[in-house]
Order: sequence, then C-alpha cells, then structure tokens
Amino acid sequence: MLGIVIVAYKSPDLTVNFVRRELPKLDVPYCAIVVNNASTPEADRDLADRCDATLWGMPGPPDLATNPVFISGSEDNLGYAVGNNRGAALLGSLFPVDAWLFTNNDIELHSPGILSCLLAVMRARSDCAMIGPRVVGLTGNDQSPYHDRVSIWRQIAWRIMPFLRNTRQVYPPPQNKEGYCYWLVGAFVLVDAVAFAAVGGFDDRTFLYNEEMILSERMARQGFKAYYYPNVSVLHYERASTRGTAAEQHRARISQQSLKIYYRYYRHASRLSIFLLDVAEAAYCVFFSRRYPRAY
Repeated sequence: MLGIVIVAYKSPDLTVNFVRRELPKLDVPYCAIVVNNASTPEADRDLADRCDATLWGMPGPPDLATNPVFISGSEDNLGYAVGNNRGAALLGSLFPVDAWLFTNNDIELHSPGILSCLLAVMRARSDCAMIGPRVVGLTGNDQSPYHDRVSIWRQIAWRIMPFLRNTRQVYPPPQNKEGYCYWLVGAFVLVDAVAFAAVGGFDDRTFLYNEEMILSERMARQGFKAYYYPNVSVLHYERASTRGTAAEQHRARISQQSLKIYYRYYRHASRLSIFLLDVAEAAYCVFFSRRYPRAY
C-alpha cells in the first residue's frame, strides 16, 4: 500500500484542493495523512470536515474503503522533516505501507497513472530507493533532477560573488532522459518504505530546506540511489506552501541552518569552512541580496 504524507502550514485551502481534487486522480491503493502544523483542534476539525477526512486518533478501526485520508494536528510548527517523519510513523503504525509519497499540498498532477508508473520503475531497480517525476514550476522552470554534489566552497563563492551563479545552477535544465541522479526535489517524491526506515527517515535536526540532499546522502550510505523519470510530471506552485510563513530573512536563516547541517554532518566540512559559509552569507545579505534575489 502507498502511504502519502502531506505536511501543511496555515494553508487550508491548498490542502482541501489537493485532497479533494488531486488525490482522487491516483490509480493505486493509498492511505494519506495531513500533518497540520501550528494548528488548533478547531482548525483541525474544520479541515477534516472540508476534506471529508478523519481526525487521527478517533475511536474505532479506520475504514480506508470509505475514507483513506486522516488529519493529524500539531500546535507546534514541526517543520518539513519532523512533520514527514511523524506522518510516516503514524500511518506505518496502522497500515502495511511499502512506499511513501512525500508531497506538498501545492501540487497538481498532470499525468494519469503517475504513481503506478513511478512504482513500477522503482521496483524494477533493486538499488533504487527514491524516484521523482518531472516537477515544473509556475514559471516553467524544471525543479529536478540534480546531479552535482556541490562543495561548500562553491556555496561560499556563490554568496560573495552571486553573479557567478546562473539560472541552470538554480533550476536544472529540462531533461527528457530518465536515469539516476544525486537528489530530487522534495515537493513530490516517492520513497521505498524499507529504505526510508533503514536510513532513519529525514534528519530531525533540519526544519525546512535541503532535506532532500540529506536524505540522498543517507540513502547513498546504504547503497540506495535516486532515479528521475520525466515521462510523468506534476506542476508545483513554488513556495506556495511556505509563502507568508516568515519574513524572507527568517527563511534565509532556516535554509542556512539546514545547509550547515548537510555540510557538517554529511559532507564532513571543517569548522573553518562552516564559519566562512556564515561570513559569506552575512556578506550576501548586506551587499547583494537586493540585486541578486535568493533562490532556495
């Protein structure tokens, strides 16, 4: 069975639209959970009513035949990594999930049979633990796949000389050829459940941004790979799920913290290089941020 985890933050309309319009397009059996961050019990009940979903923890056995969607609220804003881990743990405690779909609520499915295609391609490759479709933003830019393991020194250079970073380094060029890659955008990614459990899921130390690279590194240590399959596609509204969650500077700090976790613990960067990354980030914010807007 496919388990679907949707982490939401103060975006009930997007969530309702995704649950009621996009999930019915799926052609495989599934159970789904919305981890509703920074919510209240009243907001959770309202969301459950609007989605025709079941509040998690309600008495009685769940009936997936009539209602495969659950709402699990949290008063705290858990962030992306913890929220996805919690959603997977809850669904996995009740249902025999063999693959996870981690998806934003600002996604529109373009291709019929997208999940059956992705599952078939992933299952045909014993070393494949993650697979993603073509993900296109509202501007028409592709958001997957990424093949490079960017060094911390390149990150530092991009901050103190942001004019060196071109569009292709922010958004990958369109690729019509399927194949293995380094990481896939986390807005819509399918992950093998056994591999996900083996690597311990997402890194709980991250809050938002760069979790996909970290998960890829965790997978690689266990001999698992990511795979890009562009024959099916989704539209991503691009940051609609995070727009308004904080000021731009706050988002930048969150991204920087996750990036430092990636380089410190997964790429074994030195303390000096981490320090220089912070210095370069500060320089970028002071001198370049207005002329060269940040791309996450």
